[in-house]
Amino acid sequence: MGPLGFFVAAFLYGLLARFLPYPFGEGLFVAQRLMLLHAAIYLFPVPPLDGAKALYAVGGYETRRFLDRLASYGPLGFLLIFLLLSYTGVTGSVVQGLAGLLGVLYRALGL
Repeated sequence: MGPLGFFVAAFLYGLLARFLPYPFGEGLFVAQRLMLLHAAIYLFPVPPLDGAKALYAVGGYETRRFLDRLASYGPLGFLLIFLLLSYTGVTGSVVQGLAGLLGVLYRALGL
């Protein structure tokens, strides 16, 4: 499942959470946040995620070369990049942006 799939799952969890009683609705709101986190992570252009595949497809030679070098570090490079992104707050900012987009969709639907 890619970023759009995670975003749709977050939308559906939030929609269900609005209609279920307290303990179930809260659990679905937590699941919604996790789905938004997954969507945010998949958007980053880090190999082997979808963001890197999209950037590889539309980027030039230098972009492809950079992504190939980044992929050569394997799982360790992947983890270090995401630790850095989490520590600097970039991941949280992207999740907040996606949550804001969900809020706009819910308001457009009158929820």
